[in-house]
Amino acid sequence: MAAILPAQVHGLHGVQRVPVWTPRASPRTGTSWASCDDAPWPWLGLAALVAPWSYRNWRHGKVSAQTRAVRTACGAACVQGMWAEAAEADQPRRILLIIHGYPPLYNAGSEVYTQTLARELQHRGHEVLVFCREEDTIAPYFRVRTDFDGDVRLRIINLPNFRDRYRIAEVDQAVEEILEEFRPDVVHCGHLNHLSTSLVDVVTKKGVPFLYTLHDFWLNCPRGQYMQFTGEKPDDLWPVCDGQDDGKCAKRCYVPRIGSGDPDSHMDEHYWTGWIAKRMAHVRAVAEKVDLFIAPAQHLQQRFVADGFAPESKVVYLDYGFDRRRCQGRQREDGGPFTFAYIGTHKESKGVHHLIEAFAAVQSDAALPESRLKIFGRTLGQSTAALKRLAAKLGRNLGTLEWCGEYCNEDIVAEVFNKVDAIVVPSIWLENSPLVIHEAQQAGVLVITANVGGMAEYVQHEKNGLLFSHRDPNALAEQMRRCLLEPDWAKQLGQAGYLFSRDGQIPSVEDHVAKIAELYEETIQRRRSSDVRIGDSQDSPPWRLTLDTNPDDCNLHCDMCEGFSQYSTVEAERRSQGLSPRRMPMDLAQKVLREFVDLNLAWLKKGRSQVLEVIPSTMGEPLLYQHFEKLLELISEEDARLKAAGHDFGLKLNLTTNGTFPRLGARRWAELLLPLTSDIKISWNGAQKETQETIMKGHDFEKVMENVKILVQERDALVAAGGPVCRLTFQLTFLEENYQEIPDIVRLAADVGINRVKGHHLWAHWPEMARRAMKRDHDAVARWNAMVPSAMEAAKSRGALVQSENREAWCTRHAFFFKEAVLAANLGIELEGVNIIPKDSAQDLAPGAPCPFLQKELLELWVASDGRFNPCCAPDEKRLGLGYFGNLSEESLEDIWTGDPYQTLVATYATHSLCQGCTFRASDQLGFGLEHLGRLLAVSLMVHPIPDAPRQAMQSALSEEELCVRHEAPTRSPGCLCRSLRMLNCRLYVALLLKAAMPTVYTTTRIYFLGQLPQAGGVDVASQLYWVSLLLEVMEEALIAAYQQTSGAMGRRAECVRDSDSSFWSFGLWWLRTNESGIQA
Repeated sequence: MAAILPAQVHGLHGVQRVPVWTPRASPRTGTSWASCDDAPWPWLGLAALVAPWSYRNWRHGKVSAQTRAVRTACGAACVQGMWAEAAEADQPRRILLIIHGYPPLYNAGSEVYTQTLARELQHRGHEVLVFCREEDTIAPYFRVRTDFDGDVRLRIINLPNFRDRYRIAEVDQAVEEILEEFRPDVVHCGHLNHLSTSLVDVVTKKGVPFLYTLHDFWLNCPRGQYMQFTGEKPDDLWPVCDGQDDGKCAKRCYVPRIGSGDPDSHMDEHYWTGWIAKRMAHVRAVAEKVDLFIAPAQHLQQRFVADGFAPESKVVYLDYGFDRRRCQGRQREDGGPFTFAYIGTHKESKGVHHLIEAFAAVQSDAALPESRLKIFGRTLGQSTAALKRLAAKLGRNLGTLEWCGEYCNEDIVAEVFNKVDAIVVPSIWLENSPLVIHEAQQAGVLVITANVGGMAEYVQHEKNGLLFSHRDPNALAEQMRRCLLEPDWAKQLGQAGYLFSRDGQIPSVEDHVAKIAELYEETIQRRRSSDVRIGDSQDSPPWRLTLDTNPDDCNLHCDMCEGFSQYSTVEAERRSQGLSPRRMPMDLAQKVLREFVDLNLAWLKKGRSQVLEVIPSTMGEPLLYQHFEKLLELISEEDARLKAAGHDFGLKLNLTTNGTFPRLGARRWAELLLPLTSDIKISWNGAQKETQETIMKGHDFEKVMENVKILVQERDALVAAGGPVCRLTFQLTFLEENYQEIPDIVRLAADVGINRVKGHHLWAHWPEMARRAMKRDHDAVARWNAMVPSAMEAAKSRGALVQSENREAWCTRHAFFFKEAVLAANLGIELEGVNIIPKDSAQDLAPGAPCPFLQKELLELWVASDGRFNPCCAPDEKRLGLGYFGNLSEESLEDIWTGDPYQTLVATYATHSLCQGCTFRASDQLGFGLEHLGRLLAVSLMVHPIPDAPRQAMQSALSEEELCVRHEAPTRSPGCLCRSLRMLNCRLYVALLLKAAMPTVYTTTRIYFLGQLPQAGGVDVASQLYWVSLLLEVMEEALIAAYQQTSGAMGRRAECVRDSDSSFWSFGLWWLRTNESGIQA
């Protein structure tokens, strides 16, 4: 919008300067305007008068969180310099770098990289602050001091004795204070070891984008390098681990090192297994909150994705960047024998002992030319001592070995490369992207390294270096012999340099940092596009409560079911562990339900109410719940309590069933359910008997169809007798076997009397099911997308009113009567969830779209059978990564709902990879334009008609042509006021102006409806005001949907400026202009 709106405005009307008091300071520039005299105010001569005020806001004295959030984002472009926003990507950023050490105190690869990155970012004009640690044993713990590396400011926290902890509250507090003081635009972390993993929560809670460069496997593996401390045998030193497992980690890495030593180590293993499980669960939750991971090696990227820590779309490959000048100008000093060198720390994982053994084997061959080995790097206590003892043991065969100590990385050419002919990287762990390999390649020095991991990724055998078999000193010795026998060939290999550039040069730090800056901007914009939705969820309590009453009870075995599929092991595992079926105790269900109602009654005291629903278990068959009839009684009692307190809507049941109607049969269940239920969703996965029964094993197509017809008959009879309307839905999971039958399912549903067909894409729990998903590859997506128009046409042929991805949620909060109206008017089948899949379905499936469970003001609560609070319906093993929020058996619903963990998730869910790839989260496009909005309003008026006097006045004020927009089957909606906002949007805006400019009009019996409505004698002011506000509400929400769609597509870069009311409506008028050609304001 920032790119289009100013051009539209400037081109049509020039630029006006309107003095408006704006005392708020800009968080980035530090400037503030005493007035907007110096700020461009586009095209707001009239719009500036408009207060975005509606009946809801007038009645309750507040603006909704969703409206406020969107106005906030819209206002940034209009109030604080839209033209400046377009160039924001080129503006300096405040960047907080986090690393567990910084040179010169720590000189390993990740620390050196962070220093290089910090200096170059600062050089480019960004403001950089580095947060790191030191280990000063005689200074106070957690002291934070300031230091400088040139222009780069350092904040250093003292952590001398906390190496084995992964969460440190004092570190989190220090980071929070830095965030408040420095206010970074982005945080980029290089390592969390020796710091605190939970600092990610601190950062993301503030809404600051968080990037993480993967330098090793520390998130995946508590040891960080997939190496075990102990092997099966005493001489099996530092064995490579084939993958993280809690029990294996405890047995191989923790109990031998810090266990009790008791001969019966069972308790030790139990304790450490639990400790590691907790650590890994926490780290996975942390990884979910990271916006983007950067992997300097493809093998590291692939391993991180394969281990399930992040989807592929969230991990990008980007090699390190280097100061090439620092590695140039090498001149090999004349004289002396061929010299091998090791550069780095003396840790066991670096394999220096293998190099010493290999060098001794080379020196034992008298036929080879003389050679030397130089070992550079900081000494490391007993590790260095052990290496020297090994060298002494091999002394008579070792030849010339020099311990050269630490070198200055700034002078690596003069101090190291000028003195050697080849460097050896003998690491026994799977190195990622060793900096020393790159530096040697830039200097033209031969690299000999192991044939695994990132080492083999950057060195190809006999092309730009030499490889040897991993962990094999003899294989290393053989490559060293070849160098001694053919030194000129070895020199030539070294001069080949970097493989992935035309000139053999390694990536420059300038190019690398430019790419890093691009990733910063992309991440900032993604975070902002999701922030559009973020509001205070406590503005409204949860509207829907799901109780997992009996997830282990079912009479079918559907292929896609997490618990009862033929591929599922849930039941077998629970039986093997002696666990009883999960069933919610009735006293727990009663407690939770009552607290849910109490929350909404408290909200009612503030003058607000909303639709309330309760959903029993959605996995398993809820009608098998032994206390189901009692649950219905509770719902009826709570419904009566709500209505007695003046609640507008009361409490309804929302049921998902497989249609078998066990225990009582279809007719008896219909009698019990229909009066209390808003929607009965029947699982239906095929238009043909064979398809349905293949997917839903145990299903009897004819019997269940008969049950459906009985349900429809009972519903129609209840409505005819003046009873409530319950919507009936066919709900399906989209699969390879049934997607082509969706048009026929739509027609079948409509012909039987079903009101809606709703579906969602598959959660692929098992590889066997992944092959049946319609999002699995481009070919499947193309075939799905080709089917969608046929499904829409099928719905249209049966009188569909609208096609919407998320219309139910959109209508529920603001117009409950819309659903009633559609049902009562019998306007045809609704089709939901059948939409075009984005081309790149591996990315965020619906950028800018809300979560159906966590969307602000549309919160749903999920409670497991044991009382555990869950945020959504994602598979259990996946949603656990979102965090732990509490248990209703021990805590109140209000405490959990208002608690920090849940509120943080509500504010940041769009950054979680689970949420981005969720098959339930879908595009927020309403699927209809202004004409359809007019129809929506018209349908609403069927059930809640405008009183006769104002309705007649409106009809007389509008031309016949403006009333001619009709439904495909107009005979189904006799007497409705069908009209089109396509003709009325201009007058609607006039009404907005009147609303702000002449508020006194609402205090009299005269009301100007669309600027033309004459006095309506005998009609109270409240009724008139209600229907004017209804139009405004429809328009306001249409603008919200349009803004979310438009801003997401354009990648707006606007800063958030709260309550920029007039700019919201300026966007609205712009949107009307760009969508409705010919309309003149």
